[in-house]
Amino acid sequence: PWLSRVLSKTENTNKTNEVIFMAKYDVGYVKYINQAAEPFANIEMKNGEKVSSVGCAVCAYAMLICHKEGYDSDEDAVQVVKDIIKQCTNDNALMTTTFSNKTINGKKYSAVEVSDMAAEIHEGVPVVARLEKNGSACHFVTVVGTDTSQSGMDVYQIKDPGKSKNTTLQQAMNNYSGCKLKGKFIIE
Repeated sequence: PWLSRVLSKTENTNKTNEVIFMAKYDVGYVKYINQAAEPFANIEMKNGEKVSSVGCAVCAYAMLICHKEGYDSDEDAVQVVKDIIKQCTNDNALMTTTFSNKTINGKKYSAVEVSDMAAEIHEGVPVVARLEKNGSACHFVTVVGTDTSQSGMDVYQIKDPGKSKNTTLQQAMNNYSGCKLKGKFIIE
């Protein structure tokens, strides 16, 4: 189990002492795709906007596919980003968060929503987290690990395509005032 507990009885007091062992999990190497840096920043979305301004979802999903396939080169990552734009965004540059059977870099993928983000991480599967404000997406990040020595949303370790300094889900949420976690997605 991802959090181990040891219970022991204390002599003469009948009280239970609980010792909690903290654990860190990560999904292994995930190529970081920074939407504001080359070679990704100037890739065009369908509406002419650049990945640097509206590409957080595309980059977050691209990190999942790069992880799944073991892609480490910028060349592969750029192709994945371009194919996601072509296959999974609309003419307004909005990402389809769940999709089925889309060809990306020559392979078929589907994105599905999951209920338990920590369970996916503990199985070695990174997760895209969708942050929303007032019913609309405001940001997407890739969740790559957990650290149970933290609390709340700081438990979730991330790669944020929009801001490399954000290392926890809580930090990303703090950067987008009022945003809440409203969706968790994996690639199959």
